[in-house]
Amino acid sequence: MKKIWLIAVILCSLLLCGICSAAPAKQQGMVIETDYYTITVPASWKTDCVYEHGEQIGFGAHTLTVYDKSSRKQTEHGLRGGELFSICLGGVYDNYTGFSRYQHLGCATVDGVGYNIVVIYPSYREYTPRTEAKYKEMQKQIPAIIKSIKYKKGVIHSDEVVPVSEPEIEQAYEDEYDEEVYEEEVVEEVPQEEKPKETIVDKAKKEISSFLGKLFKKK
Repeated sequence: MKKIWLIAVILCSLLLCGICSAAPAKQQGMVIETDYYTITVPASWKTDCVYEHGEQIGFGAHTLTVYDKSSRKQTEHGLRGGELFSICLGGVYDNYTGFSRYQHLGCATVDGVGYNIVVIYPSYREYTPRTEAKYKEMQKQIPAIIKSIKYKKGVIHSDEVVPVSEPEIEQAYEDEYDEEVYEEEVVEEVPQEEKPKETIVDKAKKEISSFLGKLFKKK
């Protein structure tokens, strides 16, 4: 009896091991690292997104911008469109309130200097009809990505707001992208009015007028 019980236990253990090994392993997300923090995006974004970050490449002192790769388009002005969001570190002269869509994440103090941490979202259509569904699906995952932010050693985070200067009339950075990226501009040619052809009568009138002018001038 004990032998049968032992065999049953061993078989159950082997069965459980087989189930566990057959279960698909959870995919790890992709970590995007900057000098100040890291964020984690879904594993599918490894092939679906592109990003850039650095000093003075966008708004504020440091910017990380993430794009939907399929919505990026090469134009005469370089790669345009596909922007999903930007995380920016801005100082006192970087007034983020001039943007129409932003999210304040608090303050990051680095080497005694305070920066507002702001997520800026695009105000214009950044996708094509072909990539709209994919872009909007990725857009839904942004809130979870923003929550994944982890600040690096030496970066002190708080919920404070760094006072900023008065906003400018226009934010040049926001105007950088617009709907014209995906709309071919059609320039209609305006036909020029044709000048009426000179007739024999017109030529004769000119010659008579010229002759009379010279005649009276001699007198």
